[in-house]
Amino acid sequence: MKFLFAGVSGLALLATSPAYAVLTPADVTDRLEAMAALADGAIQYDLETREDGSVVLRDVLILDLDDKPLLRQTQGEIVFAPILNDDFEVDVQGLEALSFDLMEDGDQIGEVSIIHDDYTYQMRGSAELVESVYTVSRATVDMSNDGVADMPTFTASLIGEGITSETVSNFARSEGSMSTRIERVTTESLTSQAQGGVSTRALSVYEDTAYQAEWAGMPLAERLAGLRAEEIPPVLKQDSFAVSGTSGQTRSASEMTNRGGTTILTDASTGASAFNAELTEGQLIAQMSGEGLAMTLAGSALPFPKASVSLAGLDTSLSIPVMVEKGTANGAYSLRLDQLSVSDNVWSMVDPEGQLPRDPAGLILDLAFGGQFEDGLFAQMSEIEQDISRLKFESLDINELSLSAIGVDLVADGAFTFDNSQDETVPQGSMNAEVSGLDGVIETLAGMGVLPPEIMMSARMMMGLMLVPGDRPDTYTSVIDVAPDGTVSANGVPLQ
Repeated sequence: MKFLFAGVSGLALLATSPAYAVLTPADVTDRLEAMAALADGAIQYDLETREDGSVVLRDVLILDLDDKPLLRQTQGEIVFAPILNDDFEVDVQGLEALSFDLMEDGDQIGEVSIIHDDYTYQMRGSAELVESVYTVSRATVDMSNDGVADMPTFTASLIGEGITSETVSNFARSEGSMSTRIERVTTESLTSQAQGGVSTRALSVYEDTAYQAEWAGMPLAERLAGLRAEEIPPVLKQDSFAVSGTSGQTRSASEMTNRGGTTILTDASTGASAFNAELTEGQLIAQMSGEGLAMTLAGSALPFPKASVSLAGLDTSLSIPVMVEKGTANGAYSLRLDQLSVSDNVWSMVDPEGQLPRDPAGLILDLAFGGQFEDGLFAQMSEIEQDISRLKFESLDINELSLSAIGVDLVADGAFTFDNSQDETVPQGSMNAEVSGLDGVIETLAGMGVLPPEIMMSARMMMGLMLVPGDRPDTYTSVIDVAPDGTVSANGVPLQ
C-alpha cells in the first residue's frame, strides 16, 4: 500500500502528471511524491506495473487529519496504458465505472459512483510539459447518504453531456491553460430531514457551457514550503490567473414539503450569461452578466397563490486588491439591474387598487474607492488574521447612482475623502442629487392610508430641509456637503 499526503484529489493529480509520458512505476511514484507538498490529509493507493508497461491505480483511500477514512474506493481501477502512435503517448482507461464509500469515524455514511459512457482521455508531452485531451458523451456522478450521523437523507446526480476539455500543464514554469465545453449539465437531488419532517426535490439544467482558464505562479512545492515557514503571503505579485466563460439557457425547479404537507414550489430560468475573472499584479477583477432572469414561487405555504419576479438584464463587476504593499490600494464596484418586475398579485398585497405605478424598476450603481492597510494586506503571513476593519478608506467616488421605481426617479453623484489621522475617521466631500416624481408618490401613499397625516407632515418638513424645487414640476435637486470639521449642510444650510 502506497501513501501520499495531499490536499487535493489524488485522481486529479494523477491525471495531470507528466510522469505518464513514460509510465514507469518510478516515474508515477516520483510525481505523486512531488505533489505531496499539497498535503492536508492522506491518500493511500495501490500501484501495479504490467508487462506491457501499463500502470494500474486501484484501492484509493483518502484519510482525514486524524488518519480516519473519508473516501474509500470499492470498485474499478484506472489504467494508464502506452499508445503506439505519434499523436499521444498515454491512454487513460477504466473510467467506465468507479465506486467509493463516504466514511465518517470509520463508518460508511454514503456512496459515490462515477460512470463514463463513450469517452477518451489521452495525454502527450514530456515530464515537464503535458497536454491532455478528454472527451465524453455522458459522464454521471451519483451520491447518496443514508441519513446517519444526524445528516439528512439525500440522493444527488450530476450528469454532463458532450464534454470536451483540453489542458496544457507546464510543470517547469508552473503555468498552464484549460479549455472546456459542455453541451448540457443536469443536476437532480432529493433531500429528506427526518427530524424536521422537511423534504426537498430539485432539478436544474444548464445548456451550452464553455470556459477557458490560464494560470501561472510560484511552483506548488516552493509555495507550500514558504507558507509553512511564514516567509511569504498566500498571494504573490507574480501570481496570475484568468478565467472566462459563457452559458446558454438554464432552468431549475424545486419543491419543498414540510411535515404538515404544505409546499413551496420554485421555478427559475435565465437566458445567456457570461463571466470573467482575472488576477494580475495583486489585483482581482471580476465581472458577471446575464439576461432574461425569471423566478416564480407558488405553494400552499405562501400567503399568495403565485408570485413571479423577472429581470431583463444584470451586469456587475468588482475590482479589489488582494495583495497590497504599503500605500494606497484602489478598487471599484458596479451594478446594473434592468427592468426589474414583480407580478400583479404581489403588488395587490400592498396596492390592491393599482394606484402606484407598476413600471419595471431599474438601478445603476458605479463606485470607486481608495484605501490603505496599515501594514499592507497579506504583507506578513503572521498577520493574516487582520479583518476588513484594518482597511482605512481614503476616498469614495460615487460616479453614478440611478434608481427608478414606483414613479420616482433618482440620479446622484459625488466624491468624498476620509481623514484617518484622528481617533475617528472624518469624511469630507459632497454629493449632488436630483429626484422627480416624489410629490406624486407621497400623495398616492397618503390617499391609500399608508402614510398617516403626521408622517406625511414630517416627510414634507424633511423635503423642505433637504431639497430645492427644480425647473420642472415635481422635480427637486439637492447638494449635500460635509465640511472638514464634520458639519453637514444641505444646499448651503447647516443641518447640525
